[in-house]
Amino acid sequence: MARMKRTYRPGEVPARLRWRPRVSIIGVILGALGGLGVVVYLQQSGWRVLDRALSLQGVIGGALSGILIPSLIYAITVRRYNRRLSAFTPRPRVATALVWALAIPLAAGLVAATPAHATVEGPCTVTINGTDIGGLEPTADDAIVVTEDDTLVGQVSHPSEWQAGSIDLHYAAFSVTIVDEFDEVVNDEDQVDTGASISQGSADVADLATFGTGVYAFFGAAVMESGAECSASFAIKLDKPPLETPVGIAAAAAAAIGAVAAAGVAIGGIREGSSLVGGLDEHLAGLEPPPDTFTDDQIESAVTDFLEGAPDLGESADSGVSAESADASTDTGGTDETATPDDDVTTDTSSEDAGETTGTEPSAEASEETTT
Repeated sequence: MARMKRTYRPGEVPARLRWRPRVSIIGVILGALGGLGVVVYLQQSGWRVLDRALSLQGVIGGALSGILIPSLIYAITVRRYNRRLSAFTPRPRVATALVWALAIPLAAGLVAATPAHATVEGPCTVTINGTDIGGLEPTADDAIVVTEDDTLVGQVSHPSEWQAGSIDLHYAAFSVTIVDEFDEVVNDEDQVDTGASISQGSADVADLATFGTGVYAFFGAAVMESGAECSASFAIKLDKPPLETPVGIAAAAAAAIGAVAAAGVAIGGIREGSSLVGGLDEHLAGLEPPPDTFTDDQIESAVTDFLEGAPDLGESADSGVSAESADASTDTGGTDETATPDDDVTTDTSSEDAGETTGTEPSAEASEETTT
């Protein structure tokens, strides 16, 4: 993910930032590694059976950290940046909902429980170390707990002669066959089915605990000479600290690498945002807001002042009536004043002045004009 930089010309009002998803390739790769390390460590700790679904959840969840973390931090940066420009440009609408629209269903899929498989199917009875697994699920909660010094003893009761069978170890997206038997004598056409019987086998737990520990899921299947089929699935939990095995140590290291990568992506995004906002603040310090642009506080203050200074409707009506009365009184008083003796004197004086100037008697119009 390349770091964003912006340069400004003197007097330039910068354009607003627009949000878009950010992707850190290193964050995606190391996040996927870390996510896988987390789910493997969960398996090594005996908390979960590591199947294909859980493996995908860990990888996808870790990879998403390289997308969600920088995208979310950039959304915060965009908001901070554009708020600095609120006095210079119109307010934007940042569409950050896309991140959550993608994150919510993906997160829901990551935390969804892995469906359990059927345990025993067919006309067979299976026991492990004396425990009937017919009522157990191949999960960590129903796992048969053993130690490194124990021996696994499996016993299968089947209604017909054993023809072929196998036991597979399921781990993540892989399946390894650890037992594969085929009875050539029984399948000889000259032989006959000897009927129901019991088959038994054993294995040392130490062979399984050499490289790892935790919970492991197994799946077994068998075909009888009569054509009947049986299958069984179960889980074995090795009681041993995960950091004492190579797989456990590697899983912890991978999880730590993923965590460090996620922290690095977050720190890089924060530094990028601080650089963008800091550069904008430095540039805007030399600019004056345009005169026709107002901040939210200025607009709110102007509206408040207007509402406080607006007259009440009742007071306005009373004031109107008083004004009309005052006008009427003024008109009446003016008419009376023109009839006073003082006004006659003034009129005569003016008339004399006018007579001296023109040599004629002053007219009525001149008298009214002087009085006015």
